[in-house]
Amino acid sequence: MLGLGWGEFLVLLTVAVVVVKPQHLPQVMQGLGQAVAHMRRLQNHLRSILSQASSQTSQVKHVLEEEVAELKKDAAAALCVAEMRESEPQSRVGGVPTAPLHQPPLSSPSSSSLSPALPDDPSDGEAPL
Repeated sequence: MLGLGWGEFLVLLTVAVVVVKPQHLPQVMQGLGQAVAHMRRLQNHLRSILSQASSQTSQVKHVLEEEVAELKKDAAAALCVAEMRESEPQSRVGGVPTAPLHQPPLSSPSSSSLSPALPDDPSDGEAPL
């Protein structure tokens, strides 16, 4: 109990008798016993709480390890798919090769071919509006 031997216990008992009057000693010992019992209950309660927390932590760790393994597997599969797509020379739709994504722009038509021809001289017989 508390790491005390019989010798230390007798010394504490004689000091208690000297300090506390002998008629009050049973009440003091009862209070001390209640305090020790209360501390043991608290210790057991704390031990059970820590045990539950440790168990829950182990469960969460196990679930997280499973999730990480699944994510690694998914990432490896996605990487394989990406590498396969990069190795294909052209993508195909329905067995027919499609045009590359980046085509060079078409040559721009000259501005004269887009605008209608206007007469150079407005005085060719028509009145201005």
